Amino acid sequence: RRAVVDKCPYASNRMQHDIRVDAQRIGENYYPLANKKADVAFELGRVMMGIKEFALAINFFQDSQKNFGEHHINWYNMGICYRYVDKMEKALNCFDRSLELQPQYLEAIRWKTMVENELNANDM
Repeated sequence: RRAVVDKCPYASNRMQHDIRVDAQRIGENYYPLANKKADVAFELGRVMMGIKEFALAINFFQDSQKNFGEHHINWYNMGICYRYVDKMEKALNCFDRSLELQPQYLEAIRWKTMVENELNANDM
């Protein structure tokens, strides 16, 4: 799974299309197991982030949380996705929740600061 996530951004347009279609089919047909290591929706969300399909990624991360509960990385990933679909307030809410669950998560702190700076720059 790591190889797929790492290579997605470099795939051809055709390959990214195929990945998107296949991921959606998997998402529609998988059965969530009780084992957190089998969180298919989370992994599909990561793949969708890799090919910049941020709205689809958000849906997969939400499905992951529905089936496996909250996790700070899930909230962090959704924050990044919301930022890229220009929903800055939702992005901030996600980073805040990530930090409530894991207050020292440096990446969430960094991204939250970046989004706050972007919002402040837009207000001027």
